[in-house]
Amino acid sequence: MATPVPVTAITTAEMAMFQPGATTAEQLDALPQFFNTGTAQRSAGGVHTTAGGSYMNMRGLGPQRTLILFDGSRVVPSDKRGSVNVDTLPTALMRSVDVVTGGASAAYGADALGGVVNFVLDREFQGLKLETGTGITEQGDGFRWNFSAAGGTQIGDNINVIGSVQALEIQQIFRDPTKTDWHQHWGFVSNPAWLADRNARPIRITLPNVASTEHHPYGMIWARGGSNPNSSTAPLIPFDFNGHVFLPDGSGVRPFIKGDVYAAPNIAGSTISMSGGPEAEIRRQSFGDAGGGANVVNRTGFGAIQYTFSDSLSAFAQIMVGRSESNEENMRGGFEIATGHQHTIYSGNAFLPPVVQAAMDAANNGAGIPSFQLWRQGGSIENRDNVPNSNDGTRGVFSMNSWSVGIDAVLPNGWDLRASWQTGESHKRTTLLDGFRWDRFTLATDAGRHPTTGAIVCNVQLYNPTEAQLAASVVPRLASPGGTPGGTGNNTTTAPLKSPVGLDNTIRDCLPYNVFNTQNTPKDVINYLGTDKVGDSMVEQDFAEILFTGELFEGWNGPISFAGGFTYREQAIADGIVEWQLDELGPIVNVPSLGIRGAGPVATGGSANLHAFSTLPVVTGQYDVWEYFGEVNVPIWESQSGAQNVGGSVAYRSSTYSNIDDAIESWKLGLDIQVYEDLRLRMTKSRDVREATFAERFDAQAGNFFANDPAFGGAS
Repeated sequence: MATPVPVTAITTAEMAMFQPGATTAEQLDALPQFFNTGTAQRSAGGVHTTAGGSYMNMRGLGPQRTLILFDGSRVVPSDKRGSVNVDTLPTALMRSVDVVTGGASAAYGADALGGVVNFVLDREFQGLKLETGTGITEQGDGFRWNFSAAGGTQIGDNINVIGSVQALEIQQIFRDPTKTDWHQHWGFVSNPAWLADRNARPIRITLPNVASTEHHPYGMIWARGGSNPNSSTAPLIPFDFNGHVFLPDGSGVRPFIKGDVYAAPNIAGSTISMSGGPEAEIRRQSFGDAGGGANVVNRTGFGAIQYTFSDSLSAFAQIMVGRSESNEENMRGGFEIATGHQHTIYSGNAFLPPVVQAAMDAANNGAGIPSFQLWRQGGSIENRDNVPNSNDGTRGVFSMNSWSVGIDAVLPNGWDLRASWQTGESHKRTTLLDGFRWDRFTLATDAGRHPTTGAIVCNVQLYNPTEAQLAASVVPRLASPGGTPGGTGNNTTTAPLKSPVGLDNTIRDCLPYNVFNTQNTPKDVINYLGTDKVGDSMVEQDFAEILFTGELFEGWNGPISFAGGFTYREQAIADGIVEWQLDELGPIVNVPSLGIRGAGPVATGGSANLHAFSTLPVVTGQYDVWEYFGEVNVPIWESQSGAQNVGGSVAYRSSTYSNIDDAIESWKLGLDIQVYEDLRLRMTKSRDVREATFAERFDAQAGNFFANDPAFGGAS
């Protein structure tokens, strides 16, 4: 409460009271300054994620806008997003945490837009401290244990040594939604048939047990015509089984059963959904989203030595290593061929139920229809082994190491000087285990019969195209490893694609897949549909700082203090895919003349991936920044009793980046007024800077979002 900018200093003992046995990030997240902080237990995910670390998020502005300091010094960023994984910090020797709320660019660093979190070490610790703990949730899962050892000793009169090691493990949590009373799949239903006004804005109501009316875990049929029947917006054509769903064993179809509240079809702006009914119950059983947490494994180590030359000069050196791992098994719900990924099923498919094939032949006044769209999303509880992308997993391994040296000196004029140099690197390895492949799924789903043997085979094997034919079929398409089709991403090439599908024996080893049957899929077919995808990221940082603190002169109401100095920071990144030769071929391209057909429009026209939902562009780059900064605290007025006083502060920072011609300036003005003992007013005005992250500097991949504004009737 003593400064214009709010600072919360919280001890480790106080943090433990928030959530005993939890990680530091989980404990700090109890403070109101933090919002939507990601922790290793709840932020695993795919190959393009943060590898399941813990990233502090102040005021919801994002971890990349929260500056993390370790005993006053910067920490190596985790990846291209610019955030810091606090799970790798040696908290066993931590004395307290200082949290600076609000923009603090001028005083702490140009990227402290949301605030600052400073983990303060107990460098004077003497003795040995051991801590251990274990716990489990009231549901009997999520077993965890932790251990730490911290020690410090004085060697002779001049040497002080401190060090720590610690370990933490948490088992994965998975909650079954069918056994969870509170989980009711709340969602929106737009334009329900019994409530919609066709002449008014779309009506949206929130209801429990919401399910889609356009796709289904067992697969839903939509037959479309027009110039592009593969499009989700193509006009529906008359077909007896439009809107029907397949039986679980794929032997036939049945009508879709409307829920208690059903979205009126064909109304502009409506969300195609409903609430209640047996289909909603099937949906509830098909998604593993009733709460859970990843398996977490953390290890950290720290050591520091300080040598005192005299009362006015000492030198220090320290090393810090950390490793955090987050693993998750996706139990179900990951399979998706809907909403842009809908798959085209062609007449003559060997696995089509006879009743569906007969209806296709009889449609269109006997002329027949060549294909229909299959919209399917989700897996099932008892049959998840038979659903692609429902038993795959993710693994994120993050490691960080850094070392630093420096001196602390008391200058003849009573000022303090600290000069330090730090260098370090962070390494992130993310793995998508058995990741779903668009090309393999497309080839395996298009099943036909061999004209001689009658055996069911992949249609592409009846064509058996050569590599030359494959290459010739995609000449107009340009390679774009990890980027977007056509070579518009960062670090892309302009060479033509080599193939519309993977060249890792994808055609030779193709096994036909009965996409209509969710109960009896052979294991070797499931294994064929997915392969591992591995992402790799390396960030290097060098950081030097000289800091002066002291009193400028005696003011009219007390000493005027000053802190200022100079910093230099250089950072470099290399982020991409380990086996980029596979993604260099993506996305899949439909080439019906070679027996390659059926992939949905997003799979063929989206990011350059053969794996589903795993875009990982190649990002490389380097920059450096020079900064000088200063802050002055001025006592303006104080009453004779000391009960009332007025103080002010001024801060300024100039940052010069290697890729920007002009210096970036940030500043802060602060005023605090102690009116009386129980009333204090404080005000600040500042100009803070949003420093660009590696992703914002070097990643050419675009992104977007939609904001739903009910006042104007929908998304924009």
